[in-house]
Amino acid sequence: MGYSSKYSGSFDLTDTIKYPKMCADLSLNLTNGVKYYRGRNELPYYVGQQSKGASARLGDDATWLFQNGTNAQGLLGRFDPNVRSGTFYVQTDSQKAEGNQRTILRGCSSYGELSELYLHVNVEKNTYPDFEKEIETSWNLNRGETLKYRLPKLVDEEKNDIPELYINAMADQEYPPFLSYENSTQTLIFKPDSIWHQGKTFYFRIIVKEKNSDTVLYPYYCNVKVQGIKVDPEEYLNFTDISFDMGTIDRYGRGTLKWSQPVNLTFVREYWNDIFDVYVKNVTFRDHNTTMPLK
Repeated sequence: MGYSSKYSGSFDLTDTIKYPKMCADLSLNLTNGVKYYRGRNELPYYVGQQSKGASARLGDDATWLFQNGTNAQGLLGRFDPNVRSGTFYVQTDSQKAEGNQRTILRGCSSYGELSELYLHVNVEKNTYPDFEKEIETSWNLNRGETLKYRLPKLVDEEKNDIPELYINAMADQEYPPFLSYENSTQTLIFKPDSIWHQGKTFYFRIIVKEKNSDTVLYPYYCNVKVQGIKVDPEEYLNFTDISFDMGTIDRYGRGTLKWSQPVNLTFVREYWNDIFDVYVKNVTFRDHNTTMPLK
């Protein structure tokens, strides 16, 4: 259990005097602590490398606490007693965790011996990398035109990680199929060459982030409009109505389709799942009275 007495643990007012908890059989400071940048991936700290004897006495029910007795597990990360004789995995996205956190790992051996290990966790402020100057996020161009836009240099203010970026789609918006990205020069290349692109606006995101973090990032929301009149396929293309008849399916699941007009069978084969929704009835149809999609 946690405790809040000012005489508990080895942390004191000036970090030079030790106040041991009298009921503890072993108390130990773990080096000078851990420096961690908020939002980065898990940072392991191996207790066994500092004191093999102490880690062996912790037991499997060791508890990681703040000095005031509240639980550090979750807000600062986690402790796994089964990895390399006990390992702290420091990881947090919370701004509340920023600062020098004094923590205590308490655990009992199989003989009931209480051990307390003291660890400083210094959580540093961390911000996403960004471009050296403001970038464009909206473009207009014509069909058949090629536009290259070179992004500015990406820098990390804290210089604690490698900055990187990637391009992805926006939710529920059409992504520009004519967009490519040249990683070596950090250049966006737009090349709308289809009649189906004109008169439409497409959307995408530029994500800037730290290499070793999944949360220290920032999304730039972008759009590109292709000038011209949007083409209606119903008016532009000549459609031919085609119907088909389905023959009897044998016991092995084989059947036939008879088309009313000649069709491109290679196209039908490659796009079968896009053209048809296939359903089957199994032997329990009478129980649930519904068909099931064939996946």
